[in-house]
Amino acid sequence: MIRLVATGFALLAMASTAARAQEGWRVQITPYLWGAGSASEIQPRAGGVTFKSDMSFGDILDRLDGAFFLTGAVRHNRFVVLGDLTWVSMSEDDSITGVLPVPVSVHGKLTQTSETVAAGYSVVSRPGMTLDVVGGVRAWQIDAKVSADARIAPYYSLGAAASRDLSWVDPIVGVRMRAALSSKWSLTGYGDIGGYDGRTTWQLLGTVNYRISETFSLSAGYRQMSIDYSDSETTLDLDMGGPLVGATLRF
Repeated sequence: MIRLVATGFALLAMASTAARAQEGWRVQITPYLWGAGSASEIQPRAGGVTFKSDMSFGDILDRLDGAFFLTGAVRHNRFVVLGDLTWVSMSEDDSITGVLPVPVSVHGKLTQTSETVAAGYSVVSRPGMTLDVVGGVRAWQIDAKVSADARIAPYYSLGAAASRDLSWVDPIVGVRMRAALSSKWSLTGYGDIGGYDGRTTWQLLGTVNYRISETFSLSAGYRQMSIDYSDSETTLDLDMGGPLVGATLRF
């Protein structure tokens, strides 16, 4: 995670240096907060039990260990490169009774990372409005671990653990639009869809933006993201959606 963030900041720093040195370059970076809830169904093993989960943002916040969200763009005339990184880590402790004569302590941990990189061209570029068509890839890593422990005697316990790690990369195509409402206010919309070999991924994003200065603006909006994953062992349907707020720096 630290390596990914450091690499992202290094690339943006290099791009901002180029932007200062040459005309036509524009760079922006936006850390943001995403208050997403989620609904999911997962079958970890073929023919096994399907687990369902429906959590509000408050439910996720109660289990949250850490989160990081960052997006950025580099533009040169009509050419644009977009990037987005999301990282979320959650854990939960519980106790199960009735299975054994003693309570069973259960600990679960989930870490989810997505990285999107896309490049494209502005098919519409005029004062007050741009429309970009982009193509790229989205990579996912989902790591889930669960452990159980039962204290049978003062100096003896019975434990078990299991884990499941998923990682894959999907091609995507998308569009991005920005429209100015006034000298201070603007709208941004983005959508993409993709997938490969039994997988589907898509997202929609819309924000209202307020420019405080030439180099700084604030945004608020809504984001919805979906995954439909399937391989020979595991099936996963995951929908995430909720409001977001961000702060953009421009170079």
